[in-house]
Amino acid sequence: MSEHTCLGTKVDATGCAIKDADNDGVMDSKDMCPDTPAGVKVDAKGCTLFDEETVEITLRVLFDNESAVVKMPKDPEISEFAAFMKEYPSTSAIIEGHTSAPGSASYNMDLSERRAANFKEVMVDMYGIDSSRLETVGYGESQLLDTANNAEAHRINRRISVTVKGTVKVAEEK
Repeated sequence: MSEHTCLGTKVDATGCAIKDADNDGVMDSKDMCPDTPAGVKVDAKGCTLFDEETVEITLRVLFDNESAVVKMPKDPEISEFAAFMKEYPSTSAIIEGHTSAPGSASYNMDLSERRAANFKEVMVDMYGIDSSRLETVGYGESQLLDTANNAEAHRINRRISVTVKGTVKVAEEK
């Protein structure tokens, strides 16, 4: 009787080959999560172990005087923001509209609400973000970034501001 040697084949105590198709260290007969990606840590059942990680992105978009038009909806920063929203579908955002100080408080409140609404429209219509994930609020002139009464202060106060923050699960790497 000739002996066969299968180099590199792992065997259990009975001499039977141990099959581990996804190479995660858990034999197929006990692997509850076959096809785990290479390079991730797994538990005793062969399932990916996850860490929680906080992700965050902030965007500010400036507007022309007395305008609620999002001038450059395909701006790289806006595109990056939309990509972030798509990458983390469990996140939601509050779009805050703001104005500069000149003008009546009621006019500025309405203008700030329209700025936030128009930005939301860009996110939904141009980038396909679900509208239920986006809330809008207008602050008028109540949250000025710069209180100076000059053109530069007015320019940076005419804005929307949005921050998205969420906790996501990421696979632990080996």
